[in-house]
Amino acid sequence: MSNQRRSLAELLSHNVSHEYSVKHYGIVRVIRETFASPEQLGKILEEEQARMKKFREDLASAISPSVRDQALKARVLINFLKIRMNRLEFWSGFLTALTAISGVALAVQGLSAGVSKDWVLSLTLLTLTLLFACLKWRFEKHKYWYGYLIAHAESIEFQVNNVGKERS
Repeated sequence: MSNQRRSLAELLSHNVSHEYSVKHYGIVRVIRETFASPEQLGKILEEEQARMKKFREDLASAISPSVRDQALKARVLINFLKIRMNRLEFWSGFLTALTAISGVALAVQGLSAGVSKDWVLSLTLLTLTLLFACLKWRFEKHKYWYGYLIAHAESIEFQVNNVGKERS
């Protein structure tokens, strides 16, 4: 993610979600973390902790510049995102079913015709299958992004609430 501070609306956008997932969930990074030596894992852990701390600070300031309001507004954000995650979950499941149905229809149509003379139907079914699968992937990616934001918002809420208790 870029070094500039983002508004809450920007953090919720699919562009930021995509930018984050490409950078932090790419296959090269996963392979690097999977096969890293203990020393490399220690370095990765330090980098991740620093990056997460900065992200949490950026998210906290995007939630509210006032530390007093951050816990309440973080809870509102958490509730907002959980509802959206449920909606993404529902539509993701629906798209899974549509992908399976159109994939099966494509297979049956292909098997029944041998070398299909009805190439328009085959192409349509193939296009629908790919479209449903791509939409599902986008929904899943956005759902994971919301989960990431929720985890950080919960941390902010916890931190603000505990700092307040320590002072009293």
